[in-house]
Amino acid sequence: MSTLANAHPLFSGLRRTASFNKEVHIQTGDPEDKLLRNARRTLRQAIRERLNNLGTLLTEGEGNKIRITNTDSMSAAAKGRNIRALDVRFLSQGSFVYETLVRPAQPEHQEIDLDDGIYIPIEFEGGYPVLPSAALFYAVESALGPVVKENGWTFERKSTCVRVTLTGEGAHIDLPLFAVNQEDFNRVEENFRGRVGLLESREAATLNDSQIKDRESFRVGKDLILLAHREKNWEQSDPKAFQDWFEDCAARFGPVLRRMCRYLKAWRDEHFAESHLSSLALMVVCVEACEKLDGEPVDNRDDLLMWAAAETLTSMLKSGMIPNPIVEDAPPLDAKVTAEERAKLVSAAETLDEQMDQALNATHHAQIVVNRLRAAYGTRLPDEPDAVAVRVSDQTAAHIVRESKTVPMPRVGSSVSG
Repeated sequence: MSTLANAHPLFSGLRRTASFNKEVHIQTGDPEDKLLRNARRTLRQAIRERLNNLGTLLTEGEGNKIRITNTDSMSAAAKGRNIRALDVRFLSQGSFVYETLVRPAQPEHQEIDLDDGIYIPIEFEGGYPVLPSAALFYAVESALGPVVKENGWTFERKSTCVRVTLTGEGAHIDLPLFAVNQEDFNRVEENFRGRVGLLESREAATLNDSQIKDRESFRVGKDLILLAHREKNWEQSDPKAFQDWFEDCAARFGPVLRRMCRYLKAWRDEHFAESHLSSLALMVVCVEACEKLDGEPVDNRDDLLMWAAAETLTSMLKSGMIPNPIVEDAPPLDAKVTAEERAKLVSAAETLDEQMDQALNATHHAQIVVNRLRAAYGTRLPDEPDAVAVRVSDQTAAHIVRESKTVPMPRVGSSVSG
């Protein structure tokens, strides 16, 4: 598709000033990245030390009461009582791992975050861990108490995690708890250890490498990884399934897919201080936009690709369903969006679509192109009209099929995304 204006450098590749991608993306080594990594290291150490020396924490006093009250069978209770240590692993998840973490557009309302999963290999009985989720939440919170207090942080009990807020830093770390069937975990870790050695396998890379070949040999069965829930006790959840799917998409479409996700997240944060439109949902929208291209996306027309993303976002929001690409019958990823919020999101997406059209096709003036794009994405998009080429372009980003037809989402496996 030819356009009057080519504004790609504003999104990615400026040399004199920071492009939009550079401005919003939190990269390795940035202050925010160092903040999250340092806090993660501190929390991991506290949890590992406490759970590796569990001792009497769950066999006496309040811990024992919680363990007994929430255990279903006498057999499981007896086995749980004999556990004297938990040799935990950690596995970061979400935007931090997907490389789509962005700086907040409205820091007074928004925070950067890191999801750091706590994986606990443990014996299962009757399909469930011998320790109830309440006992493990209690153990983790007991481990966190001193270090949270020492650093002036706070923690909050969420339904599926412990959230540690790095007070005054505009950041938080969510710590979901996953029970992993001990027997299957041992099989996977032994396979991985044989390939990379003891040290790497200890760091839960067993569960973390989406590029690894023969994945099934290095994955715990999806029904043998359970997420701790404060009300439901345990529920199936395997965040690795979504990561594997996204990494496969990124390998197919190239680095531009991650940039598109960052741009769309930055757009959402610019216009909505809070939103139930999750980052996972926006990632699916970007993949769908790439799927609808007549050919693979090129790497030098991010502006044109974001026009495609705006059109795709509009149509998917109007359909009332951004599907889970992993679980066929799972609730859509935008299920929590209320009717009132959806109407506002649709209106905003339609406006973005129109702004992209007007910027790229309706003016010969570079400054007007910039102004329209900054109205769409905010002032973090650079005010650099000299970087905009206004002409009838012979470059194409693969012809964009701007139709309302539904394109099936790719299906990968049958497990619950995190």
